[in-house]
Amino acid sequence: MLRYYTHIYSVYSKEPEQTVLYIGHNRLNMPDRLDYKKLKFSYNLKDIKSIDCNELLKSDDLNDVVLSVLCETKDERSLILEIASRLSSLKPLELEDYKLKFRNLIRLRPNLRELTEKLEVEMPITINFEDDSLYQAGLEKGIEKGIEKGIEKGVAQGLSIAKRNYIINSRKNLNVTPEQIALTIEDTVENVIAVLKEEGLI
Repeated sequence: MLRYYTHIYSVYSKEPEQTVLYIGHNRLNMPDRLDYKKLKFSYNLKDIKSIDCNELLKSDDLNDVVLSVLCETKDERSLILEIASRLSSLKPLELEDYKLKFRNLIRLRPNLRELTEKLEVEMPITINFEDDSLYQAGLEKGIEKGIEKGIEKGVAQGLSIAKRNYIINSRKNLNVTPEQIALTIEDTVENVIAVLKEEGLI
């Protein structure tokens, strides 16, 4: 924090108001200052568990919404269901991105992990390929190609033409990772990588 402070001041000649947001599960016990003989420096220190999760749930930024899983709540079930509801309208690629962020954050809250897994079985956030523009583009392109190499290679890997073209379009247009694509189309990473290698995209 001291390095940030001196760098910001040297560039802008303004003193920054600094806050460290603690997101850990254990009790906050880190210091909020340096106190030496010839140096005294302090910054704000806030535990995210002291923030009411509703403050973040109301945000228009879905990153805030996902982050709310780390905040204080009296109704954990409602919190997780509300987050799921806010994410459910996203397109497949966006949805997988936020679900990945959520999974990483929930690791910091062991007490919520079991509840989350239970709710995911009861009310999973499903992905509808038919609503996705890249999937539709892949489907149309696949139909146009007919029995060309798309079918030959796709069938060889057990992939439909639409899925194959979804993989290609996702990589070309959005530079999505093979792992994310595999999650989205519910297929193996190996199949996705095989298609990308054939197309010279990996």
